[in-house]
Amino acid sequence: MQETRDTQSIILPTADWEKVENEIDDVINVAVATKNPDYALTYGYKMIKDVRLKGVAMAKLLYEISENWSKFDTEEDVGDAVDKAGICPRTTFYKYAMMYKYVLVGHPELAVKPIEGLIMITAAARE
Repeated sequence: MQETRDTQSIILPTADWEKVENEIDDVINVAVATKNPDYALTYGYKMIKDVRLKGVAMAKLLYEISENWSKFDTEEDVGDAVDKAGICPRTTFYKYAMMYKYVLVGHPELAVKPIEGLIMITAAARE
């Protein structure tokens, strides 16, 4: 398949960081110019919301990879492949994929909840 990737050592391109850094500077400048911290606080809230959405999206991706694994031309274990790809450790892969399968497939309205809580209720949902 591919060589093992270490997610801890992902190097983000400088241009990506500079873009984000400039965007944050702009947000702070607007908040200061308007003497209103709500502009910056709203930006922070949107960042957290995006992170949560990405977590649920990752759970769906991992679930779909798992569900379709037999269709791929590989002998490798899906958990090992996800780990080697640098996406997440195999234990995290299974937590996210099983949470999506047993919690969100039947109750998509719960996708708005924090992912940690969804993972915690997976065992109960399996029964």
